[in-house]
Amino acid sequence: MKKGRLIYVTMSIFFGSTLAFAQYNDNQQGNDQASPPGMETKKVGNEVSVLMPTGTKMHQLNKSTYVQESADEYAARQFLGIENRLNKLEQENRALVEEVRYLRSKLILQEKSTEEDVPAIAEE
Repeated sequence: MKKGRLIYVTMSIFFGSTLAFAQYNDNQQGNDQASPPGMETKKVGNEVSVLMPTGTKMHQLNKSTYVQESADEYAARQFLGIENRLNKLEQENRALVEEVRYLRSKLILQEKSTEEDVPAIAEE
């Protein structure tokens, strides 16, 4: 009889802890959506989720090893991105300045030709 109770208590503890653990995992998965500001959750591999700064990249070294890029790599990548966008904006700005100059000279020529075509009004 004591053996039966021992088995019953042991199984109750085992299954009770399993249910509590399953509920804990469900709560953890629900918290993935509430990442702190500036952070994001990325899936790495099949089962692992990592909380990391937004925009940070992961590099896979081998089948099971992932490495998060360092702060220096992240800063360098962001700086190069900003530099590329700045160069593109400068090129667009140069093109717009040239277009404005062309339109301004065309307008000046058009104003001169209309002034010559309009007869002067005689003063009385």
